[in-house]
Amino acid sequence: MLRRSVLPIMVLFVVIISIFQCRLPQNPADPSNTRIELLLRNSLWTQSNLSITDTVGKPIQVGLVINLPENIDSIRLSVTAEGKALFDTLLQTFSSSYKDTIWKAISFADTGYKLVSIVPYSKVVTLVPASAGITIVKKTSTIQPDNHPPKWTEKTLNVALNDTDRYELDLSSLCSDPDNDALNFAISGNPLPGDTIINNFYVFQASSLTIGKNSVELIASDPSGLKDTMDLVLNITTSGNDNSPPEVTIIAPDRDSSVINVENYVVDMLCSDASGIDSVYAVFNGKTTSAVLKNGHYKIAITGLVV
Repeated sequence: MLRRSVLPIMVLFVVIISIFQCRLPQNPADPSNTRIELLLRNSLWTQSNLSITDTVGKPIQVGLVINLPENIDSIRLSVTAEGKALFDTLLQTFSSSYKDTIWKAISFADTGYKLVSIVPYSKVVTLVPASAGITIVKKTSTIQPDNHPPKWTEKTLNVALNDTDRYELDLSSLCSDPDNDALNFAISGNPLPGDTIINNFYVFQASSLTIGKNSVELIASDPSGLKDTMDLVLNITTSGNDNSPPEVTIIAPDRDSSVINVENYVVDMLCSDASGIDSVYAVFNGKTTSAVLKNGHYKIAITGLVV
């Protein structure tokens, strides 16, 4: 009788011990708890284990958060862009504590997507590689670009007229702005009798009061107030007297250019004469080419140039 009563008690005791053993927490130092987390932190301290964005030249922190570093032999850390290696190193020294965090600072001189990868090696446990992405963009400049003054193609323009002529000059064709700013045109000082500016055109009506040499300073200015000036010299003669030869002002090619490597080119010029203009033409390689008058400009297409 005694043996039969002891046996059930023994079985129950074994079952209770087994239940308590199953509920015991896992040892934190168990090698199976070994792991590595890859972190990225940009210059604004935005942190992610997937991807971040930063600008050219800014320092980026690459972090390795290691749990149970004593079980890790080494970690290969690499950075690639379009399949090309930018950075590659092997980490073999770790802290002896329960956890260790290693930070590496890197920066990039060009834009684009960079892939950061880690491959851990261990003789004790099997570890999984990890990767994260970095997108590098251009810096957003807070500095305003330099503003440049407008520029006339000519510093002095000579025009011959008689005392009954009406003269119009398209100022916008003679002046440009490097920043493509809208330009304002004005006459400096006291205007001549009969001259004004209308819609970027200088308009002048000659008369007996303006016979002789008249100098007009024209001003081009951009919205910031930067300016450039050109002297317009109007030589007025009495009607019927032709004492001045024709005046020609080349607009294109630019006055500072010396070599133009093209097969065909259009020469743009302004022509004036006190007694009127009969014709404008060019002679090239023995061939005469007449000019076409368009918007006050004489234009001649030269062909057959040798490149």
